[in-house]
Amino acid sequence: MLDLAVIISSTVLAQDPSSLSQMHDVVSPPAVGWWPPAPGWYGLAVLTFIAAVWRLLHWVKRYRANAYRRQAVAAISALDVATQGACAEDASELKRLLKRTALTSFGRESVASLTGSAWWQWLDRTGGDGFAQELGPACDQCAHAGVPMPLDRWQALLDRSRRWVIQHQCREGGQ
Repeated sequence: MLDLAVIISSTVLAQDPSSLSQMHDVVSPPAVGWWPPAPGWYGLAVLTFIAAVWRLLHWVKRYRANAYRRQAVAAISALDVATQGACAEDASELKRLLKRTALTSFGRESVASLTGSAWWQWLDRTGGDGFAQELGPACDQCAHAGVPMPLDRWQALLDRSRRWVIQHQCREGGQ
């Protein structure tokens, strides 16, 4: 009889859901994988790619458009290394270089007819500073009269010329 009571009590306990013998460990669900991503991430990746390609194309266009500036700065640097002061050939070469750069950037109609003080004032208006007052006339004297320019004034003229080449503002619709 004892055995029958044990069997009955064990079957009753097995059917009782609140029985402590029925408890098990909590089973955690498997971790959510990182792949494949949600559809929104695909859209974000496409937009990022398009923005990167647009930025690269914009940079290439700007780099190509400013090739004349890099060439002019290199030519001015060659004048800087080649001299201990300015002679007539150096001053004439600098004037030609500035004129070619201006023609490339602003066009023949607004630059070709400028000479003398009008040229130096135009350089001041388009991004230079100090050409018309002191350095431009000294460059003209050096180029046309053969009066040598002292090294410090020549260096100042080359530095301002470099700055103008790098910083000048191009014509409307230009580069």
